[in-house]
Amino acid sequence: MEAIFLLSPLSLALLGVAVWLYFRMDDSGQFKDLETHGRQLLLDDDSTVVRADQKGVAASQQTSSQAAMTSSQTEENISNNR
Repeated sequence: MEAIFLLSPLSLALLGVAVWLYFRMDDSGQFKDLETHGRQLLLDDDSTVVRADQKGVAASQQTSSQAAMTSSQTEENISNNR
């Protein structure tokens, strides 16, 4: 019986805090637009992905030492795969 006298006010206080937090977030605009961010995620253009037509541009921007190292690594990978 003593537990009921302790837990009832604690649960009501917790409920009051939850309701207060909900209305505080609602006033700040937290729940105004729930769909836009989800749609932006689905329609996001992955501009960091190097496309096939941009590979030549990316290779031409490398320095000659990087290009030489990349070509030697590619040759090693090809010879290792055989």
